[in-house]
Amino acid sequence: MKIQNVENLSFKSIRYRNSLYMDKDGVVRTTQNTTQVRPDLDCRRLAKVIRENFAGREKINIMPMNCSDLTEGYAIASAIIDEFGEDEAKKRFFPIQASDVDEFMIDKFAKKGLVALDNWDTMTIGEENIKKYFNELPDDTKFPLNDSFFRPNSKKFQAKDEFRSLFEVDCVDFQKRIENLDDGGNSVVLITNCLADSFGLDAENVINSLSDKLKMGSLFVTGLYDRINLPELRYWLKNGDFLEISPRIFYKNSSIKPPRIVIAFQKLFKHLH
Repeated sequence: MKIQNVENLSFKSIRYRNSLYMDKDGVVRTTQNTTQVRPDLDCRRLAKVIRENFAGREKINIMPMNCSDLTEGYAIASAIIDEFGEDEAKKRFFPIQASDVDEFMIDKFAKKGLVALDNWDTMTIGEENIKKYFNELPDDTKFPLNDSFFRPNSKKFQAKDEFRSLFEVDCVDFQKRIENLDDGGNSVVLITNCLADSFGLDAENVINSLSDKLKMGSLFVTGLYDRINLPELRYWLKNGDFLEISPRIFYKNSSIKPPRIVIAFQKLFKHLH
């Protein structure tokens, strides 16, 4: 696959996936526009990890906590159905409990099923799944955002009602969601590529809260941008008894955390060395 404009590429751009898009000839190019299925989240791999990790569990709660327009949620849902079959998926995994703090994206896009899918999205979700789960809209359909917001070669779609019914969508800050989380070791929490750049957010406190709330067996999914630009993240996750079982997919290994005083001494020892 040929890469154009290589000098403009950076790991930082992966956060919004706003430097990469695939043109009609399969060439990866760069742009400043944004869409939502991040290239570092392999939804099919995630579905296989979920199969292995939750074997025998009747109900699994999937919670994308920065879902934006829900495109990434759609990719996860279609991968779950492909992996488990429609009947088992509906029984065990749906509804997916998606949320985002952005009221505009939730109300104007996610709750209405509106998406603009580019070639990368098509490849990620799959052409057959797009035909199955979405209705393609005319190019001149007016979206709540100007067309310049979306990537070149994007096409407009609306998720079909039956597919949209697989989601519960809410506008809420993920810190509040974590505070109210009632986990039974059967959750998949996704907070992808926003911890490193969230203004006024105490990312360490978010991880500590997740460690407190998630029980042994649950999964936490983060993104490549956060791993690179927030080097402390690996230490925080390890300290919270999260074990990386697949790239950027972490298994909650214990419900018991060391006392805060022990954590404080561990931090001090790390800085001294």
